[in-house]
Amino acid sequence: MHEVFPSFSQKNLGYATINIATNGPEQEVNLIRHNQIPPDFDAFHSVKQAHVLSSERQWYFYEEVRMHIQENAKRDIYCPLSSVSKPKKVVQKFDQLEFQFLL
Repeated sequence: MHEVFPSFSQKNLGYATINIATNGPEQEVNLIRHNQIPPDFDAFHSVKQAHVLSSERQWYFYEEVRMHIQENAKRDIYCPLSSVSKPKKVVQKFDQLEFQFLL
């Protein structure tokens, strides 16, 4: 049984250099089909910015999700304590008349 040890290079995109054996001769293999247009490799390196979570969402993660992360070291990474003070919940109270009307 033969093992293949591929190596990739940024200088020659779309190709891999393989060895059938550890000290065997190297062979370059084209990974892209001949009738296929090579992909735009610059598109793979674009960085996308993450959306900022609202303070309510940050507190939700801290209070409700954090306890389910098993590794303590990862808790601070995934659900850190929010730097914004906890928002107060607004409870709307109805008048007695409105409440009776809704029933």
